[in-house]
Amino acid sequence: MARESLGLRRTAISVVVPVLALLAVVLPDLVNPYRLFLATLIVIFAVAGTGLVVIMGWTGQIALAHVSFLGIGVYVTNWLFSDVGVPWPIALVLAAFLASFIVILIGFPAARLRGFYLAIASLAFAELISRLFVEVDVVTGGIAGKSIETVRLFGMSSARSHWYMALIVAVLVFAGVHRLGGTAFGRCLRTVRDAEVATGSLGISSTNYKLFAFALSAFIAAIAGGLFGQLLSYASPDNFHTALLIQFL
Repeated sequence: MARESLGLRRTAISVVVPVLALLAVVLPDLVNPYRLFLATLIVIFAVAGTGLVVIMGWTGQIALAHVSFLGIGVYVTNWLFSDVGVPWPIALVLAAFLASFIVILIGFPAARLRGFYLAIASLAFAELISRLFVEVDVVTGGIAGKSIETVRLFGMSSARSHWYMALIVAVLVFAGVHRLGGTAFGRCLRTVRDAEVATGSLGISSTNYKLFAFALSAFIAAIAGGLFGQLLSYASPDNFHTALLIQFL
């Protein structure tokens, strides 16, 4: 019976996945630009939400700075691409690594906290980054914001290009996180969530694993931010507010 159920599941997956993939490829030809914009926004938010899966779902930590990392992805990617001249894919990855580096640099003390205290520390960090978005006007344009230089794939329209960019990145992120979740490292992250008190006797440093989860979450959020900036075409500090964090949660 179990084998039959597994076989039916595999058959269903083998049918559904190609159909969904085909639908995703031809979606720009099936809907109007506004609906395509909404679909792209959903995919980008799904990528950002995947970062929260790592830190809150797997590791069980309450982190409230996710929108700040999204903003770092928006501003730094655009600054490297439009002002410095770095190719957009490389600028996106560099911005994501910068977000992770900031987390590691500042987050080591915070990773020792848990529960309510960690939530307050991450919220304070988010407020600090929000202030930097206003002050570092060379990169962000200050309170007035800054235009985002649009990337177009193979001469496509901006809406179509944004959709395919978001789709490709989402597939890579989802596949990578799914793969990581099945490894010993992913199981250790869930052990920190379920039995943090016992991790020391198991030879697992809960602080190091939480710090890695924070860094990976920030990396994914910044990747989503680079895509989000492309979709917005103009970004200001007002785009990265608490209401957006609530949507992600």
